[in-house]
Amino acid sequence: MTNGLECLIDIIDSGELDNQPIIVTNLGGLNQGFGNTQQINALFNIVSAQLCVKINDDIKDLEDQIRKGKFDSLLGWLHEKIHVHGHKYDPQELIQKVTGSKIDAAAYIRYLTGKFSDIYGL
Repeated sequence: MTNGLECLIDIIDSGELDNQPIIVTNLGGLNQGFGNTQQINALFNIVSAQLCVKINDDIKDLEDQIRKGKFDSLLGWLHEKIHVHGHKYDPQELIQKVTGSKIDAAAYIRYLTGKFSDIYGL
């Protein structure tokens, strides 16, 4: 079974989301203090993986919903947990409030390990 991040990436890569809205979450201020795009992208990937774990814990059938092109539960979760706060919290505080831990690369490392282990037989 894939996690929601893997599922969403696979669906986007396969073109199944043609003419579907893409939901982008702005974690305002996350890029402050970073000097280049690669560092910012790496941080966004880490936070995205961490949020995906929490989203999948909270929305048990998310993968099926995404495959069917249904994003209401995901959008509702993002609104309730992220968007409603606007810039009330700095990114570190918001991630801790939502996931229960500070920004942590563990989920992203698990995702990358699984993905590249399958590809390269590691």
